[in-house]
Amino acid sequence: MNRKVLIPALLVVFMLMSGCAEVGPQEGGVRTTFIGLSKGIGAREWFKQGIKSNPLEPGLYLHIPHLTIVDKYPVIEQQYQMFREAPAGRDDVSFKTKDGQIAWIDVTIRYRLLFENLPVFHRNYGGTYIDSVLRPTLRSLVNNKLGEYSAEEIYDGKTRQAVAGEIKYLMNNGYEGERGMRAQGLEIVDVLLRRFEFTEEYQAAIEQKRIAAEQYLAAVEQARKLEAEARGQKMATIQKAEGEAEQIRLKAEAMLFSKLNEAKGVEALGKAHAVKQAALADALGGGDQVVRLEFVRHLAPSLQVWGIPTGDESSSIMDLSGLFGSMFPRSNPTTGQSHAAN
Repeated sequence: MNRKVLIPALLVVFMLMSGCAEVGPQEGGVRTTFIGLSKGIGAREWFKQGIKSNPLEPGLYLHIPHLTIVDKYPVIEQQYQMFREAPAGRDDVSFKTKDGQIAWIDVTIRYRLLFENLPVFHRNYGGTYIDSVLRPTLRSLVNNKLGEYSAEEIYDGKTRQAVAGEIKYLMNNGYEGERGMRAQGLEIVDVLLRRFEFTEEYQAAIEQKRIAAEQYLAAVEQARKLEAEARGQKMATIQKAEGEAEQIRLKAEAMLFSKLNEAKGVEALGKAHAVKQAALADALGGGDQVVRLEFVRHLAPSLQVWGIPTGDESSSIMDLSGLFGSMFPRSNPTTGQSHAAN
C-alpha cells in the first residue's frame, strides 16, 4: 500500500479508537462539546454551555478527542459512610447536645444519581459531588439536628430515627432557601444514625441511671406480680368458701326434702290409721264397741276375771254387770239379747 495513503488511514483509525466512549449497563453518560461555543466568556460558563441536555444511555459513543467529552456516572444505589473506625482514621460526626454534652455518632447515607437529571447534576456538582456537597451538607445537618435534643433524649432510638428521617427530607427537598438535591439529580434514599458515644464520665453516669431505671421497673413488675398472686389467692379463697357454702346449702336442701318426705309419710300413716279406725268402728257398730275393744286389748295378760251367778237382783261385788256397768251387758234369757246393767 502506498505510504501516502497508509499513514493518513492509520491516523484516522487512531483518532476513531481514542474517540470511543463506552457507557456501562449501570451507568449514565453526559456529553460535553466545545465546538461552536461563543468566545469571550469565563471558562466555567463556557464549559456549562457545552453540556448536552440529554443523558447517554448504556452503549458505545464516538466523540472527537479534546473537542467532545463523555463523563460517566453510576446510576445504582450507593452509600457513603462516616465511621469512627474508618480506614483513613476517625471520621464519625461530633455534635453538642442541648444540655452541653459532647458526643460522636456514626453516619451512613444511601443515595443514587437520577439518570434523567444527570446533565443538571453534572453542571451543578460534577465528579467532586461527595466532597463538595454530600459530605459537608450531611455533617452540618447531623450536628444541628442532634443538637436540638438532650443527651438523655438521644439515648432513645426513636429520637435518632426521627432525626434521620428529618435529615433525609431536608437534603432531598432543600432548606433555608436552598434547592433540594433531588431536583438537581441526587436522591437521598436513607440516612442511618448508628453507634454513638459520649464522654466516658457522662457515659458512666447515664449507664448508672439506666441501671437504676431498670431496677425500678423490675421492682414495679415484681410488685404487680405479687399483687396478681395475692388477688389470685383471694379469688381462690372466695371460690372455695362459695363452694363450701353451696355444699352446705345443697345438704340442707336435701335434709329438708328428706324431712318433708318423712312428714308426708307420717301424715299419710296417720290418715290411714284414722281411716282404719273409722272402718273398724263401723264394723263394730259404733264408738262404744271400739272403746270396749281397746279396753280389753290393753288388759294385762295375767288378769283373770271370774264370773259367779247370783241372780238377777243381786248386787254382789262379784256381779260383773254391776262392776263394769254397760261395758259387759247381760243377756236376756227370754229374748237372748244383751242389755246394759242399770
